[in-house]
Amino acid sequence: MSCGHDVKEAEDRLREWLGACGLPTGSRLPSVRILSGQLGIRYYALNRAMTNLALQGMVDRQGYKLFIAGKRAPEKSLYPCDVVVARRSIYLPSYRKVAKEMGIQATIYPWDSTEELVAILKRLLHERSPGVVFAPPSEAYSAAWETVASKLADQDIPVVCVGHRVRNISSVIGDDDQALEVIFRQMTDLGHTDMALMALSPRTSASMGVLSQWRWLCRKYRFTSSEDRFIPGSGMKLMPEEIQKLARQLKGDWKDCTALVVYTDKEYSIQHFLDELSRNGVKVPSRLSVVFLGDFNALHVSSPSVSSTAIDVTLLHETVYFLLRRAQALKAQTGVLPRPSVMRLEQELVLRESTTFAPGSRATLSKNALAARSGDTRGFDPGLEADVEMAWLRPYDSCAHVPESRFSTIDISDFVNRPINFRRGWFGDLPLRNLKPGRHTIHGIPFQVKGGNNRKDCGVIVLQSLVNSVGKARKLPSKVACRIDQPARAIYILHACGYSKFLNRFAVYTFYNGRKKLGEVPIISLGKPPPEITPGEMKQALQTANIQDWWSDYPHFDFQHSRFAPMLEDGSADAIRRHVFLYTLEWINPSPDGAITHIEVTADAAQSTTLGILGVSLLKP
Repeated sequence: MSCGHDVKEAEDRLREWLGACGLPTGSRLPSVRILSGQLGIRYYALNRAMTNLALQGMVDRQGYKLFIAGKRAPEKSLYPCDVVVARRSIYLPSYRKVAKEMGIQATIYPWDSTEELVAILKRLLHERSPGVVFAPPSEAYSAAWETVASKLADQDIPVVCVGHRVRNISSVIGDDDQALEVIFRQMTDLGHTDMALMALSPRTSASMGVLSQWRWLCRKYRFTSSEDRFIPGSGMKLMPEEIQKLARQLKGDWKDCTALVVYTDKEYSIQHFLDELSRNGVKVPSRLSVVFLGDFNALHVSSPSVSSTAIDVTLLHETVYFLLRRAQALKAQTGVLPRPSVMRLEQELVLRESTTFAPGSRATLSKNALAARSGDTRGFDPGLEADVEMAWLRPYDSCAHVPESRFSTIDISDFVNRPINFRRGWFGDLPLRNLKPGRHTIHGIPFQVKGGNNRKDCGVIVLQSLVNSVGKARKLPSKVACRIDQPARAIYILHACGYSKFLNRFAVYTFYNGRKKLGEVPIISLGKPPPEITPGEMKQALQTANIQDWWSDYPHFDFQHSRFAPMLEDGSADAIRRHVFLYTLEWINPSPDGAITHIEVTADAAQSTTLGILGVSLLKP
């Protein structure tokens, strides 16, 4: 459900409540926070709804105090406006949808060329439009439309510009400075130390601002050689000779440059760009990671798809309409337009196929990217702006620079006893969705996950516990001996647990060479810490535990020699609250070149906490 829909429902509920109360003019109302609790409406939505009623004259807002105003707006109040946007814009449906949700009567005027845009604005000026929202083309052509747009504001017509700053006009734009810093943080996390900037637009004020921020961030993040790696584009289209020049630089003086940030304020043929780079010996992403500062549809469908920074489109359009409606209401009350304002919206980085680790490096994500280190007692927060799927890519230090050929996956087919993604599979309650059978690289280690599309295709070894005793119509084992029979520098296990309790030792992995025990790792779940636990006790608990319940309402952390791997419990777009968690475990062989004959897994069948093993891999000497 979009934010606009929440606000509209809150506004309707608030109208009903005010009508039922029958309070006289001047009566003071409870605070928004109190009303939020009384009416069962989210505070944010109710606050926005109260602002809307204040703009409509139903409520008088004096600081934090609310009063019944002397005049009432009609029950159904539509704010008319004209929306001028490119005909090929992928955001046209959103303009219509958000306007409807916010009670705005929007008339769409699509344009195909700058000349047509100017003609539409002149017509709206002549017809005295009640309010104009317009999304112009590149700033490079602003001389054509900026003059007539300013005339609209000079004639006291409310105007909001989308995507560009214009003199005397309110604007809503993406925060390019913030977006560029997000890119720097992410690329640093992926091990990149040298990048280049290409500005496809001409030397506009916006592109010059990006270049200035680029140079400042290069100094801040110590990308000393990147500060002057700047390629200005032609502004018309990506010319083959420009791409060829870039390829020559990347193979010559810029050979250490492993990432390219591209700034543009209009759509380009990105597939042509990627193909031309490839023809000139620069493969994306194996040789060069590419990120666009700005988002458009071609980036989503190219091969490979291209990472980009993007604004929440619904929020963008809600903000645009809110600014316009505010200007309309204040003009109706005072006869003049409010002072123009500029709203900068933060952008998020959407990682796609064009971005990966720097060649030769699989660096660990920084603490800024994931708030889930063993020294951080706050735990994993799925609301962080970082892409949580990147948590899968954090390699252990022992294998951060190791080629995949050094790993060997262990066949556990003889022991799997339950399906993964069927009802009452896995741990006997809910399935583990979205983990398909096949090879998965998690934390730098390739694992071979079993299973299939049929209920009989088992993919997990579930050990016996108090709440799980049967699998494949047979009693679940409390002990399993998995053959290795190879020399190994380290063993890695992909596993999870259910029904965990606080600091509960419920299983143990023992590693053998013949009859000689090489080492053992007790498996201790963190569970739900008691409410009265002190910070010191919590820190000690994090040093003791090495696994956590797979479900999302438990706090999740990285432990010593153990890391979490979040994944969506289902494929829906709003599944951010339904992350489930697998864990990997690392055991370092004290005799790095010595053989390991088998691993013995023993579970305490008298406890509820249940262990499930999905894969075993080893790092060869």
